[in-house]
Amino acid sequence: MRYDCAIVDSNILIYCIENSIDLLKEVSRVLELSKIFIPASVDRELSGLARSNQSAAMAVEIFKGIQRLPNDGNGDDAIVSTAVRSGCAVITNDRELKNKLKGMGIPTYSLRRYGRIERS
Repeated sequence: MRYDCAIVDSNILIYCIENSIDLLKEVSRVLELSKIFIPASVDRELSGLARSNQSAAMAVEIFKGIQRLPNDGNGDDAIVSTAVRSGCAVITNDRELKNKLKGMGIPTYSLRRYGRIERS
């Protein structure tokens, strides 16, 4: 199955802020996706973290233009259900989440050294 969209986990958004990575540029350079999305659960998580984490607060502001996908729940399970429902790949650095998604046949991508996206 060809995936033309990806959902982004909170750890990627924060990593981009902390390492001055242009996520949209890197996604368009490596992946031929028509859309990237932030699940509502990730948005809620970032908003909660933003109270005590400057990088999360910056991520909320900088990535506010990325379309949100409605979903229920929190954490990895919410991301998994959103990926299944939407038919999107997932960009995350979370090892457990990647393993869970791979077991379900959902492609995963990670940000590696120097801000490069690679299939994981």
